[in-house]
Amino acid sequence: ETIQVTWFDNKMAVRRWLILAALVLVFSILIRRFFFPRPCKSTDTGWFPAVNPAPSNQSSSFRLHSFYVPSQDGTRLAVDVYLPSWWRSEHAGLPTIIHFTRYNRAYRVRWPFSLFLGKQLNSRSGKWVEAFIPRGYAVVTVDVRGTGASYGYRPVDFQPREISDYPDVLNWVLAQKWCNGRVGTGGISYDGMVGLLLAAQANGTVQAVAHLFSPDDIYEEIAASGGVACLGFARDYVSLTTSLEHNVPINVWLPWKVWFLFNFVVGGSAPVIGHEDEFQNAVKEHARNWNGTEFLQKLQFKDDIVKEVDGHPYSAVTIDIDTNIAQQLVDNNVAVYNYGGYFDSATTRSALNLHRHLEKGRKTKLTIGPWTHGGRQNSSPFSPSSDVCFDFQADIVRFFDFHLKSERSSVETEEPIHYFTIGEEQWKATDQWPPSNVTYKSMYFADEYQLSETNGLVQAMDKYAIDYSTTSGVISRWNLIYHLFLESVTYPNRASQHAHTLSYTSHRLEQPLTVTGTVTVRLNIESVESRDLILFAYLEDVDVSKSRVVYVTEGSLRASHRCINEAQNATCVRSFKRSDWRPMDGIERVEMYLEPVSYRFGAGHTLRISLAGADRDNFDHDTRRFGLPLPEQWHVHRGESYDSQLVLPVEG
Repeated sequence: ETIQVTWFDNKMAVRRWLILAALVLVFSILIRRFFFPRPCKSTDTGWFPAVNPAPSNQSSSFRLHSFYVPSQDGTRLAVDVYLPSWWRSEHAGLPTIIHFTRYNRAYRVRWPFSLFLGKQLNSRSGKWVEAFIPRGYAVVTVDVRGTGASYGYRPVDFQPREISDYPDVLNWVLAQKWCNGRVGTGGISYDGMVGLLLAAQANGTVQAVAHLFSPDDIYEEIAASGGVACLGFARDYVSLTTSLEHNVPINVWLPWKVWFLFNFVVGGSAPVIGHEDEFQNAVKEHARNWNGTEFLQKLQFKDDIVKEVDGHPYSAVTIDIDTNIAQQLVDNNVAVYNYGGYFDSATTRSALNLHRHLEKGRKTKLTIGPWTHGGRQNSSPFSPSSDVCFDFQADIVRFFDFHLKSERSSVETEEPIHYFTIGEEQWKATDQWPPSNVTYKSMYFADEYQLSETNGLVQAMDKYAIDYSTTSGVISRWNLIYHLFLESVTYPNRASQHAHTLSYTSHRLEQPLTVTGTVTVRLNIESVESRDLILFAYLEDVDVSKSRVVYVTEGSLRASHRCINEAQNATCVRSFKRSDWRPMDGIERVEMYLEPVSYRFGAGHTLRISLAGADRDNFDHDTRRFGLPLPEQWHVHRGESYDSQLVLPVEG
């Protein structure tokens, strides 16, 4: 007897085999993770002692409750509450952590994975639940309006209506029996910014914020660092957030494990439990959300009005965490713990700036490590593994335990700043940044493309023909979407870039040299047949014996953004506003700053500063938006009255 196999039958068979293979794969991963964990071999293990164990009568099990909480304008926000399984209404209230996110508070888990993972997966704050529940906390997670299972729409990020939602949820939490009035908040990136905005307007009812890897100045620290549009970030980020908000498949490149997770294991945002029939109605309201791509394409200057909402103009300035917010945090006596990563956009610069504003309150901590966005990977080129050994959850728990539960710990006695030195692969502590033992050393651009400790006596000029194919790579510090998916920022041997850049190299170091702080590049530069230029500067470590060139840090600048302070030897301050922009005119003195770092150059190595006019895979080099063409060549002038130089903050 002949049996005819149809296309439909083939398709069903393939699906069955795919599900079976997926189950085998997932079970293999789970068994390996929980029963055969790999020892961490990375170099970033924390300096702090182990956290006191949770009470023996408190387990990690919890009860999950879901709610729709109305804001003042009636918009209903999706809220999940995690309570320790032992807690009952007759018990005393608990210290509470509130986590707001625009990246889905939880995902719906597909069958059959729901049989062993549960109906929803909290990938955004799940580790916080694991860390805080055993220590007697309540954890609250919230989809901000226009995202996840919340109603409403987003005409722009951080609109006043969204910001006023935060205290609405806070007041609801404070009114619950399970909350004892001691509240902490925070998170990574956008979520960390929300934490600051909530605490700033909470009048002291939020006591502490964990602010992790957040670019608080949207224009300068991620959207247009140095005034150069960061398209590598913008393209994939907008695509990701749009997919999440509309609850459709993610339309960006994904590593296979993440692709498998989003296409087989989870199926979009999790609905509010008990209100599953409302989920699609909530998502429909997201259809009016703003177009982030349009916003970023219009963004030329920091003060450009790119959108109006209910008569309110919006620019990049509008959505900053500015000095007024910082002052409110100080006035409200809020403790803030900042984290930054040397390989994460400009979050180290962001964390340092916020720390300086909060120092007068004396309740701020700062940790800077060799990490990508969110502390997901250790990208030190000297670490044997890109895994992260630093226990963020334990560190954050001891911070909140001290400020919300008044538990004595090393938090109250240790230095406020801890930083990791790449190359030494060690943690160091200080009470100020840069550390008090830092002095500044100038290395001048000299003949034969060398760096010299003295400026030349004869005026000279070096020509550079710009190669617009130059790139620092797709998986760089700027494209944060790759960071989210655990792709390590591993810059390749930059020896191959030498032919595409204008580079100056020092003599071999007789002894190790540790650079800690912000490296300054001062140039006397001329744009040939143009009145603008884009400048990228890379500090590199050249291991001559291995012909290996290691990326250390970088900076970018559109030269037509001028210093607004004219004081001699003062740090150049740029507003990046349209009114302060001015085309170049002949030979100009330009000062730019590389992203903060702590790095040890080994004895026998050389330092190199490499200049380029493009970073194709990360930044927009089309200045037609400014009405000015980019040059094909620029000249660096040095010697005599032209003191083109590299200024290094050197640890003594």
